[in-house]
Amino acid sequence: KLNDELAKVRADLSPSLLAFFTLLIAKVEDQESRLSRLEVESARADRYSRRGAIVMSGLVMDGSENSDSLKQNVCNQLSTSGVKVVPSDLQACNRNQGKMSDPRPPSITVHLFDFSLKDAIMKAYRNFDSENQ
Repeated sequence: KLNDELAKVRADLSPSLLAFFTLLIAKVEDQESRLSRLEVESARADRYSRRGAIVMSGLVMDGSENSDSLKQNVCNQLSTSGVKVVPSDLQACNRNQGKMSDPRPPSITVHLFDFSLKDAIMKAYRNFDSENQ
């Protein structure tokens, strides 16, 4: 884009100005490519950031549990807070590795698309105990 504009005014520029603008255009294009690369890397990193993550424990694991049933069980459990959660709100939902000697079911890490939904859930759970005493 910038090179096209420079080509239009090339005849009107002195050689030193032309060299300067060519250098500036190269630097701008380099910065644009770096920015694009960083945006992609940031999007990948955000996918598993802690900002939208909830770690749940105590959800019983049954023998026929699969990805879909786990998501539905997690949504049902989170919805008891009063905040409606549906499977499409979940970006990822995985059981963590538990110790073989631990009789409790392994915890679950849930990543939500919308971190404000996590905040609403956490606020509802924190207020749940104080309101029901």
